Amino acid sequence: MAFSVRFPQDFDVEKVIADKHSRLFSRGLDESHFDMVAAHFAATLRDLQVKPDLIDKAIAVLAPLRPIFQRGARIHQRIKAKKKKTIIRLALVAAAIAIVAIIIIIIAITVSRQES
Repeated sequence: MAFSVRFPQDFDVEKVIADKHSRLFSRGLDESHFDMVAAHFAATLRDLQVKPDLIDKAIAVLAPLRPIFQRGARIHQRIKAKKKKTIIRLALVAAAIAIVAIIIIIIAITVSRQES
């Protein structure tokens, strides 16, 4: 029994997988999860008494997809780090504005006391 998948030449399998898993990458999906699924897949095939050479071929079809999960995880880690830096910067700006506002209030109170 032979099985092959043929996609149009302009079909970007990596992009489709990355796009469809984007939300999961942002929640921590990475290559370790791919490895677990591949291991479960192989174990299921063994339990079904599929011939070892066919299991090897099936895993060989999946193996080239693993780097997509590595890249997806790295991209989302970078995005998360950038968001964290942005939040920290905004917090620092807010703190600076609050300090300036407090200084202005102190100056206004001081001037008002001197005038009375």
